[in-house]
Amino acid sequence: MAKNEPKAFLEVVLDQFSKVRKEDGAILVDEYVNAYEAIIVFFDYFGRLFSFITADVKSKIEILRKHRKGDAGQNYLSVRSMLEYEVNRNITIVKGPIPSASRTLLRLHRALDFIRLFFEKLSESQEHDKVSSIASDCYNQTLANFHPWLVRKGTALAMYALPNRACLLTKINDQATTTEADTLQLLANIVTVINPIYEETQSLYIKQDLLLLP
Repeated sequence: MAKNEPKAFLEVVLDQFSKVRKEDGAILVDEYVNAYEAIIVFFDYFGRLFSFITADVKSKIEILRKHRKGDAGQNYLSVRSMLEYEVNRNITIVKGPIPSASRTLLRLHRALDFIRLFFEKLSESQEHDKVSSIASDCYNQTLANFHPWLVRKGTALAMYALPNRACLLTKINDQATTTEADTLQLLANIVTVINPIYEETQSLYIKQDLLLLP
């Protein structure tokens, strides 16, 4: 890549997620939000039927940024400090105009489980594999566990409109000069970076008994 050449989508995602987890294991909220903002572009490649996901994620990103910019913003520096602060003040279940950060990030955390599993399966896929089948399997293993029947039904129908594998990989390449093999490797590299972020966040929510936060 030339020095001034803009990074392709997957390279931006990899770069952003690489900044989320510090060497001591801390998950930084600002960097987590920035990384999520980079990766939600991915849902645009799924087609217009998935635009509602992008809109929902953007609204949650904005909520977390409002918490960071608020008077108590320093308490929201990391996921650990955020959870401890809201648990100690018994505000984790707040659903008002600005819902609790604990509740908001939990929804992003659940979606990240789907994303990392989908990226993993896509990186291992072969030419004949169907994106719709891969996405459906990943959804059923992750987000479907938290969605009501109507949402699950609508999502299942939307899966049929997903682009085929060749088309999706071409879109993901974002006019980059990388080969398909390079693209699949980038997907795998992103999963490698996301996994410890997901696992540490999962551990923090388990510790505070917040995994089923309504």
